[in-house]
Amino acid sequence: MRTHEDDTTVPYKAKSLEASCFIANMELQEGHTVKDLGVTFDEQLKFSDHCYDKIKKAYSVLGLIKRNFSLLCRDSFVMLYKSMARSHLEYANAVWNPHREGLIKDLERVQMTATKLVSELKKKCFKERLTAVKLPTLKYRRIRGDMTELYKLLTNTYCTYCSCPLAPRKSFDILALYKSDYYYYYYYYDNTVQLV
Repeated sequence: MRTHEDDTTVPYKAKSLEASCFIANMELQEGHTVKDLGVTFDEQLKFSDHCYDKIKKAYSVLGLIKRNFSLLCRDSFVMLYKSMARSHLEYANAVWNPHREGLIKDLERVQMTATKLVSELKKKCFKERLTAVKLPTLKYRRIRGDMTELYKLLTNTYCTYCSCPLAPRKSFDILALYKSDYYYYYYYYDNTVQLV
């Protein structure tokens, strides 16, 4: 397998100055961040650099929309926002879903700014603007996406061509899924509870 010289940067720290790692006779360069499939990974997996890059890109797209469309109605705003700006904020968010409140607020601030582009909604508060354009918060969409991924894994519908060790107990018998603190509780139809 051939490796490209640009792909040989990995986030690692050598324990001694003489230590070095090689793949296919190419030395791996020490780096603090690595970009793979559009997601920027750092040494501590905090993803703050990635989040701020995506926020900056979403703001630039919103500036493009603001410059080119002076008066936006609700429907055209929703179409433009969903296709051009929100897609940057949600790409691969199952990997980089932020847990720090500062990053979550910074991501939501993009949507707060975006909903002010509709001229008839500028003077309303953020929740009223969201209900007027029928958009959920970005945090809600990330949680719903995580729950969808979890359901696919538990019901073994995520990957049909590989043997996955996560098989459901009884065909499709999950009644409800609740998150409490840091644990997920699964309530089954036969009144048993499982903690994961």
